[in-house]
Amino acid sequence: MLPRLISGLSEIAPGHDALICDVWGVVHDGRRHHAAAANALYRFKDKHGPVVLLTNAPRVPAEVQVQCTSYGLPPDCYDAIVSSGGSAREELARQSVDGTLPLYYIGPDRDLPMIAGLDIARVPVEEAAVALAIGLRDDMTETPDNYAGELQAMQARGLVMLCANPDLVVHRGERLV
Repeated sequence: MLPRLISGLSEIAPGHDALICDVWGVVHDGRRHHAAAANALYRFKDKHGPVVLLTNAPRVPAEVQVQCTSYGLPPDCYDAIVSSGGSAREELARQSVDGTLPLYYIGPDRDLPMIAGLDIARVPVEEAAVALAIGLRDDMTETPDNYAGELQAMQARGLVMLCANPDLVVHRGERLV
């Protein structure tokens, strides 16, 4: 059976009492929000029920909200944000309740706030109890192929890796990174 194509949210909204909406590419493009999407979220909230933004951004929900607001998305067009970064942080906090968690980190320094305040020690692969992949360290010049050696070392140790952002490519405005 083929999926049903719709012309917009208003076509199916009356049959639902809550909305879970993706963020990147739907409500913003990585530079500015989409006004039509914000208006659709407002209409859904007003007529049908709560709106939850769901994203695989490697940031906690509060950081996602700041980012969305900086792109012009009105914070009152949704009720809550759930992020993979928030979920990964919760899992790392759970694993570190019995002491400092030795963590191997793959990602840019700009995303380190996701683990700030947790009882974590960043260590080399050989000493890690778990790995966290947030993204490429430099997404303007690197590709996943640049990490083959690190991934092989993790695999050889049987190291569990949390991946807080599985995107291989992402739009930033008109640019595909």
